[in-house]
Amino acid sequence: MYADIHVSISQKKDIPITGILIRHAEVISIKDHKGLSLKDEQSSKVPYFIELGINQSDIDYLSLASSLGEVRLFPI
Repeated sequence: MYADIHVSISQKKDIPITGILIRHAEVISIKDHKGLSLKDEQSSKVPYFIELGINQSDIDYLSLASSLGEVRLFPI
């Protein structure tokens, strides 16, 4: 499974800046609030944590984007 990572940065009185930050990030696992895989029988089946496989070089961009705006994942 893969996801695109989008960012939206709001500016005062201006149109927000939006766009794709990372394309085709691999979804390694999805876990509930207890840290259990959603495939686990005892899982609440409510996603809480998503582990992604991204390039080391993208981590700084992702960190900056999350500090400046809102980051969203869209499954593809």
